[in-house]
Amino acid sequence: MKTFLQFAIVTMCLVFSGMVYAQVEVQVPFDESGKIQTLTSVQNKKIELIDRPESFLEARLFSQPDSVFILEILRKSGSEITRERKVITAADLRAIRVRVGTYLELYADADFLRPRDRETPEYVPSSFEIDQSGRSALLWGSTLWSLFYYGTAATVAFGLTDDDNSAGTAAAIYLIAGGLGYVAPALATKNAPVSEGAVTLSLGGMFQGAIHGWLVAGLVGGDNAGQRLGFGLSLLTGVGESVAGYVIGTKTNIEEGHASVINTTEFYGMAAGGLLAFAIMGEGLEGDATIRLASGMALAGTVGGIFVGNALGTAQHFTSTDASVYAVSGLLGITLPIAVLAAVSPNDLNVRVATSLTVVGAVGGLVIGNELVKGLDFRGADGTGLVLGTLAGGLIGLGVGLLTDDPQITAVTSWSGAALGFGLGVAMSSPREEGRSRGELKFDFNPLGILLGARSTVPVPVGSMTYRF
Repeated sequence: MKTFLQFAIVTMCLVFSGMVYAQVEVQVPFDESGKIQTLTSVQNKKIELIDRPESFLEARLFSQPDSVFILEILRKSGSEITRERKVITAADLRAIRVRVGTYLELYADADFLRPRDRETPEYVPSSFEIDQSGRSALLWGSTLWSLFYYGTAATVAFGLTDDDNSAGTAAAIYLIAGGLGYVAPALATKNAPVSEGAVTLSLGGMFQGAIHGWLVAGLVGGDNAGQRLGFGLSLLTGVGESVAGYVIGTKTNIEEGHASVINTTEFYGMAAGGLLAFAIMGEGLEGDATIRLASGMALAGTVGGIFVGNALGTAQHFTSTDASVYAVSGLLGITLPIAVLAAVSPNDLNVRVATSLTVVGAVGGLVIGNELVKGLDFRGADGTGLVLGTLAGGLIGLGVGLLTDDPQITAVTSWSGAALGFGLGVAMSSPREEGRSRGELKFDFNPLGILLGARSTVPVPVGSMTYRF
């Protein structure tokens, strides 16, 4: 009996040790040469191996006995870090290494392939290491804004007019400001990270910052705020908020969707603050007190919108298309009371009632938009249908209303058409559930491989298969 117990104990130990051994995993590289042990988000944006790059943080490969491999993916879902583990075959691993190896050849002279001391002053990060996915959008945006607004703002702020004495100088200042809109950010970001999220905040600051300058002028000057003060302050606040948006976005590594939600809520907060001032005063944009109050409350609404937008973006994950759904829903909400009032009593609008209902509509639209995207990640392709569907529906509704030759009916049909177009866009979308990944299998066929394969001295591929995780 004692011998049997000893034998059983030894057998159990051997089985248990085998089970433990079976669980041992060894990390393996993503390429044949062993240069990439961990796939980063910056590298993935170039290689495009892992889907949903907006939430992707990093990935690793592990090997188990019997040619079983594990792909481990870390993602950021709101404020939480999630881990996905997928079993892949040896064939899957070969496909991954072929794809990664191709990009390593393309970026063979990248600095990340050469071990160097990053603390030395001579070290300059390569474009492969740095996320510059938003740099093109930043340069285009800053150049266009400089040409269409900031160049003119600079000429007026300097007191230059179109008379014969200063026309040449005004033109020179305008052209210089327009050119600096490209040169300054291009030089500043040559070897600096320029993520899409940081650019979204920066361009939002470039647009809304100009408006904030005029609001500061109205708060300070009231009725006496002239063009020179307004343009001068808008120039300072626009440039300042643009730089601040880029710095904050870069430091926090903010995602594009999160930044878009902040910009959207900030804008609606500014509009709601100004409208509430009219509801309090009961008059239009005239009078020193009304201008000061409206400007001050709009600025207060801006600050509140930034905090609310950041809270929303932190509480749940937003893609850029999620932010579009949120923004368009807010637009429909803010215009609904206007359409109803224009249809009911177009000639007898009460300022207090109209502005109060408009604020309520804006808040309601944003709440509905947030509920529509909660727990979902809308794809980039869905955004086209959502935005263009809303625009097309609004145009059709406007056309139908014009056929009736009745402005009251036109107001209702225009809004209804836009709402139906938005609803159709949402219905036609195929959003993913947050935190879930869907693989994508892609086949490529090369007919020349069949024609040349028989006569070629080297293997000519007939086709390939790629699986994106």
